Amino acid sequence: MTEPRTYPIETSVTLDSRVEAWGLERMVLDGISNHLPADSGATVFSVLLKQDGKYVPLGQADHSKKTEEVVFEDDGRGYHSGFLKVLASRKPSDMAVGQFGAGLKYIGAAALRNNVNLEYQSQNWSATPFARPIHLDNYHTQQLCFTITENGASIKGSRTIFRNPSNELMAEVYRMPSNVLLMNPNHKVVSEPSLFLFSGFYQPKIVELGA
Repeated sequence: MTEPRTYPIETSVTLDSRVEAWGLERMVLDGISNHLPADSGATVFSVLLKQDGKYVPLGQADHSKKTEEVVFEDDGRGYHSGFLKVLASRKPSDMAVGQFGAGLKYIGAAALRNNVNLEYQSQNWSATPFARPIHLDNYHTQQLCFTITENGASIKGSRTIFRNPSNELMAEVYRMPSNVLLMNPNHKVVSEPSLFLFSGFYQPKIVELGA
């Protein structure tokens, strides 16, 4: 079996990047968008909450219980750890939410700003963010970095894990079915007019969200 290998990587993102736009809500919504079928190539994605030591689907979770972990996961193609470093993405679809890999980095920066314990997992690696002070002339800030661990094992798809989430973060997680159309089991498509948007084919939907 391959011995685990751990090493740091640096990004060009700093912790003061996009502060106004990237709070807990954006961190959760962009986090799950990376696992949706159009983005990940998955056939199945899920949100699991660890409560009382057991993983339960979001829709079956007890809001009154302490959540130990939140796991976003999919069974898609996964991605190379190098995408945490560069502004690039292998998302093939014009329907994908992100195309340049920035979301992974801004989620990491927002997690550090909000003291959120974040881990990414895919293929044969896991990654956790950390900050490194940098000084450029009179500009002093913190650079987003990741610690990568290649463990020799391999998983299908990818995971985003939030450990020991705060009540504020859980409030955003519990709002996900209202904010993410694919997670609302009661939505009904009323109309699907077609049109060409920018360079890709986009088929909008008019929906009723239901109760």
